[in-house]
Amino acid sequence: MILVLRKGTYRVFSLDHRRSIESTTVRQVLFASLALFALGPLRAADNADPGDTPDPTIVDQRWESAYIGSDRIGFFHVVTRKVAAQGKGVFHTRQHGRLTVQRFGQKMSMETLADYWELEDGRLYATAAQSQIAQEVSRSRGTLVGPGKFQVTIESKGTKVSETLDWPAMVLGPYAQDESLRKDRLTPGQTRSFRTFLPELNVVSNRTLRAKELGDTTLADGTKANLLQVIETSDAAPIESTLWLDEEGQTRRMSLPLAGFQMTTYRSTKEDALQATVAGNTDLGYQTLVKPDKPVPHAHSLASATYRLRFSDDQAASAITESPHQKILSRQGSTLDVRIQRARPENKPSPSPGDEFLGSNTYIQPDNPKIQAVAKEVTKGFEDPWEKATLLEAWVDQNMSNQDFSIGFASSNEIIDTRRGDCTEHAVLLAALCRAEGIPARVAMGLVYLEQSESFGYHMWTEVFVGGDWYSIDGTIGHGSIGAGHIKIADGSLKGVDANSTFLPIFKVIGKLQIDLLNTQ
Repeated sequence: MILVLRKGTYRVFSLDHRRSIESTTVRQVLFASLALFALGPLRAADNADPGDTPDPTIVDQRWESAYIGSDRIGFFHVVTRKVAAQGKGVFHTRQHGRLTVQRFGQKMSMETLADYWELEDGRLYATAAQSQIAQEVSRSRGTLVGPGKFQVTIESKGTKVSETLDWPAMVLGPYAQDESLRKDRLTPGQTRSFRTFLPELNVVSNRTLRAKELGDTTLADGTKANLLQVIETSDAAPIESTLWLDEEGQTRRMSLPLAGFQMTTYRSTKEDALQATVAGNTDLGYQTLVKPDKPVPHAHSLASATYRLRFSDDQAASAITESPHQKILSRQGSTLDVRIQRARPENKPSPSPGDEFLGSNTYIQPDNPKIQAVAKEVTKGFEDPWEKATLLEAWVDQNMSNQDFSIGFASSNEIIDTRRGDCTEHAVLLAALCRAEGIPARVAMGLVYLEQSESFGYHMWTEVFVGGDWYSIDGTIGHGSIGAGHIKIADGSLKGVDANSTFLPIFKVIGKLQIDLLNTQ
C-alpha cells in the first residue's frame, strides 16, 4: 500500500498507485533507452520476420538476447536488405525490440519497431516508426523533402503533428555505421564519429565511439572472448553505453544503463533470443525509489525543507536547477544543498513566456471544446490567473478518480473523456485546462515524497506562468501549491516532434542520487 496526500488528508491506494508517481518519467526513460540502442520505433505494416527461408536480398541480420543481471528480459532483431527504389539500389534496415520488465511486482511490456532507408553511400533519407507500451501506440514517419530539410510526422493519442527539421549533410543510416566498423575496424585509442538519427526522440545526434583496449569478455553462455571495448556516447542524451567488438567489427555484447540497472545484450541465435523472458527477480520500480537518510513527516504540508543531494557524478548534479520553489544554497562538486519551499506568485501583470505554452500539441490540447467548457465552468466568476489555476488543480484532483496505471502516456483529448490515468494524465490535463483559460502552462518532472514508503519516487506535475515566473501546482495532491515534497529535475511544453527529449535530464539522475534531510520548517 501507499499513501498519497489529497485535500489535506491521506487517501490509501494499493501498491499499484505507486505507478502514478513513478511511471511518468521512467516509462519514457525506458523507451528512450531503446532509441539509444539504435532501435527507434517503426510502422506496423510490413514487419514480417524473414524467417528461415533464404532471402537473397538480405545483406545483414542479427539476433540479440537482452538481460538485466541474470534475468532474460527480451530480444532485439535487426535485418538489412538491399532493395530497389525508384530504379536505385537502397538499403532497408528493419529493427525490432521487445522487453518485459517488472515494476512494483507488475509486468510491463515495451515494444519498438523501426525502418530506415539509406542510399548506397550510407545517407539516410527516410524512416518509419512505431512504439508501444501497454495499449498506447505512437507512430512517426520521416523523409527528406529538400536539400537540408527532413519532414517528420507523428500520429499519437488521436492527434497528428508535422515538423520540418534542419538536416545536416551525411546523416548515416544504421547499416552504413555497422559497415564502417566492419570494413575499417577500430583499434585501441581510436575515435570515430557519425551523424545519426534517433526516431524515438526525432533528433539528429552525433554518435561517438572511443575504442579502449582488447581483453577477455564474458558472453551470455559464460565463455570468454578477446573483444575490443568501445565507449559510445551521443550528444542527444546524457548516457554512455559500452560495446564489445570482435575482430570482424561485429558487436558481440553491449551494455546500457537502464533505470539504475545495466541492460546487457548478447549476440545470439533466433532460437535463443525468442526464449521466454524471466523478468521476476529484478524490479525497476523499487529500484528507482530514493530513500532519504531520515523520514520527512508531512512533507507536502511543510513550508520548507532543506535537502543535501549527493550525486555519483558532476553531470548528474548539473540536472538540478532553481525556481521559486527550489533554491540551491551551495554546490560543492557533485553535492548540493537545496531548499524546497512553498511559493505563491504575487498579484502582478505577467508577460507571456511564449506561444508554445498556450497552444495545442500532441499531448496538450486546450482547443478541445470539452476542455474549454470545463475550464470556463470551473473558473466562472474569477479573474486572477493564480486563483483560476488552483481551482483547476482542485477540479483535476477531484475528478481524476478512476486510477488506471496501464495507460502509456495519454493526451488531454483522451483524458477529458476517460478521466483515467496516473500522474502523467493529471499533469497533462491540468496543463490543458490552464491553457484553455489563457494561463501559460507546462509539465515538470522530478521526485515526490511518498509518505508511507518514506521514499522519493519519480513524478510529473504542472507549472503555470503567473506573476512573472513559473509556479507549481499538482493535480494528484490538490493543495493549491506544492510544499517541501517535490524535487524538480526538468520541465517542458511537450511541443513538437521531439517532445520526448523533455525526459532526457532524468537520465542524468536516475540511479545516481542519495538524499539527506538537513532541516524542515
